[in-house]
Amino acid sequence: MQEELYLDHQMSIGENSFATICQMLRQIPDLKYLVEFGSGRSSIRLALAFPHIEIMSIENEKKQCEETLALLQTFVSDSHLSLKYRPLQFQQYG
Repeated sequence: MQEELYLDHQMSIGENSFATICQMLRQIPDLKYLVEFGSGRSSIRLALAFPHIEIMSIENEKKQCEETLALLQTFVSDSHLSLKYRPLQFQQYG
């Protein structure tokens, strides 16, 4: 595993949790699409683990989105992962 994609560090899901999620996703028959909120190393790892699934990762922080895009360009050769920068906007109702 490339060190840049290792998930056992602060602000990341962790290797064990990622493995559990992948195991669960592999049990879904005919999975074609996946939406992830919060991009990063895990986004790239998902793209590598599931090359047959269209993945959209939605990111709130511009810097994180840019860092994930750089990883995407380095590690993923096709375009089945799309990154969307969408800043959160807090709203109050009532």
